[in-house]
Amino acid sequence: MDMTEPGNLANAGDVFLIPVDSSRGYPGTVVAERNASLYVLVYDQTLPLHSRGDAPWNFTVDPLFAAPTFDARFDHGDWKIIGQTTPEPDRFLPAFCYGSPEPGGARVSNFTGTTS
Repeated sequence: MDMTEPGNLANAGDVFLIPVDSSRGYPGTVVAERNASLYVLVYDQTLPLHSRGDAPWNFTVDPLFAAPTFDARFDHGDWKIIGQTTPEPDRFLPAFCYGSPEPGGARVSNFTGTTS
């Protein structure tokens, strides 16, 4: 099965591209899965949109962001899965924050949800 075809859901370790124009995309990795959420890192570099899974996925650049998301972008083929890597959920911590703006309402969490 072609990993770039719509209908594939993402899993921890998947490498994907977010198109920025007709020829380039920002690479990202699915770092972890938690409940219905996927936690992704998107890196500050661009790759050709035709990049495939045989490339050496060694992301040494800093990420642009880490964020929770859902699989709809992958399911519809907007973000194309192009390969696999070993997830590194402890590499960039804390991962993200969420909650309400009231005092004590914000939480900082890692990709597994165990730090707040």
